[in-house]
Amino acid sequence: MDESDITVEKSMHRNRRESKILFIREVLPDHPEANLDDFIIVKRIGEGACGKVYLVQNSVNSKLYAMKAIRKDLVIESDQLENLHTEKNVLETADNPFLINMDFIFQNELHIYFIMPFIKGGMLFDHLQNLEGVFTEYQVKFFIMQVAIGLGHLHKIGIVYRDLKPENVLIGEDGYLVLCDYGIAKMLQGGEATYSSIGTMEYMAPEMIKASKGYAHAVDWWALGTLLYELLIGIPPFYHHNQHKMAKMITSKKK
Repeated sequence: MDESDITVEKSMHRNRRESKILFIREVLPDHPEANLDDFIIVKRIGEGACGKVYLVQNSVNSKLYAMKAIRKDLVIESDQLENLHTEKNVLETADNPFLINMDFIFQNELHIYFIMPFIKGGMLFDHLQNLEGVFTEYQVKFFIMQVAIGLGHLHKIGIVYRDLKPENVLIGEDGYLVLCDYGIAKMLQGGEATYSSIGTMEYMAPEMIKASKGYAHAVDWWALGTLLYELLIGIPPFYHHNQHKMAKMITSKKK
């Protein structure tokens, strides 16, 4: 490869990057009713692959919100544009009491900001970890019913969630649950299947691990059964500290 080839390749890479940035601007428009100056950061409450989540207070109405600050460069580098678009669409369109939604969206040169309701009770994961034992059967029935309704709504609008786990279930002050984080959710139309081996191993269905054969919405029901088991027993049904062995346990359905 000579110098001219390198120059052309750099130019092509720059053009692709610029087109992706333009795509972000077009599909994630600024919200006319809010901007970053309206929010005061209280503290950081979470972190993901492409950004951080903060507890913020709106300086206009004094309400608390969760602000997800997503770095554009990391979205582009990790090729997560489709996932970001899906997450934004679910946050804006999901109309269900057991699904987190979005109040505002805006962006600057570096970040995209999703402003969502702040669920004060925290993650179901933390409550499970803090228990001396496990949840009662009555509590688990109450929780699983709500998660099932939330998943059912996502499936109704064509979304496979793919990331059900205690860390992605929030408990409100009233004791009701809300599913959050649609970062790896995917839209599937009709009889479509997806082939990505993605998610958290403990909660992945066998067909997600054997992704080459394809899978659809049913994987969320496997994850729901896994969650039910963990809330009752205290550990997922197929668990091993070695990821390879855990995957084998799940695909063989043997402990």
